[in-house]
Amino acid sequence: MTKKVAIISIKSLLIFAALYFMLVHVKLPFAEVLYFLTHTNTNFYVSVLLFTAFLMLQAWIWVQILNDSGKAMPWFKGMMIYINSQFAKYIPGGFWNYLGRIYYTSREGIPLQTQLVTLLYENILLVMAASVYAVILAKLTGMIGFAWLAVFVVGLALFFFYYQPVTGILEKGVHRFIKKFRHVPMTLTRRSFFTYLFYFLVSHMVMGWAFWLLLVSMGVHNIGFFYAAGTFAAAWLIGLMSPLPGGLGVREGIIVFLIGLVVKDAALATQISIIARIWNVISEVLFFLIVNGAYHLRRRWGHQ
Repeated sequence: MTKKVAIISIKSLLIFAALYFMLVHVKLPFAEVLYFLTHTNTNFYVSVLLFTAFLMLQAWIWVQILNDSGKAMPWFKGMMIYINSQFAKYIPGGFWNYLGRIYYTSREGIPLQTQLVTLLYENILLVMAASVYAVILAKLTGMIGFAWLAVFVVGLALFFFYYQPVTGILEKGVHRFIKKFRHVPMTLTRRSFFTYLFYFLVSHMVMGWAFWLLLVSMGVHNIGFFYAAGTFAAAWLIGLMSPLPGGLGVREGIIVFLIGLVVKDAALATQISIIARIWNVISEVLFFLIVNGAYHLRRRWGHQ
């Protein structure tokens, strides 16, 4: 009993710590946010559902890569581990969500090396998928010409045809410059790698529709799907360089800049960036409630 209470206390402390650091860094104007949430329209809540589906797809893909790399884990259990660890990304350091995943996944008997391989591939694939939409955005905004777009497409094609030698070079580079991956082999076949890349591209398409609907719910009708998807993807990519957890600050700044190029209203663009962070967190909480609620219901029915 004492052990159970201690575990619950630690979990609760970590959740409150994550929420505390998220609120401290975001500095949300609660009155405005509350007013928006109680006066918004159906498009906003549909966008929340779509973004929740995007997060679920991200979790499902992680489980698939994990199972491709070693001992199998049930997809439902894996998705619960993914979202239960997700909120820790708001704690300073930016890696606590990964440590949480490693801790819970290790308890399921998955070797650490398998998890590190999965983590490496997951991040490479995420960056590649987000880059595709970011490059499309760069073309739409005129930041790059057709020639650079063609170079990007040719680069992807060359990577596909020369997957093994390129992966070998990448593996050596990772082993040399990232100590924790020094003994981690890159084992995915070309077919598996590009299958997962396709999955991530589809998940980012869902994310794009979600963000586009968010913009529509806030009265922005002159931004198309690819611009919306590219904006959120580019904000995520550049947010990787943020010293704050969860890309706080940098991602909001990129959204303000890119949305501001079209709407020409700095106040509205800023409001969108703030609401987008709340929208993100609401979707994470919804994902958490759905998966954990389903888990407890399954346990109850199982006992019956």
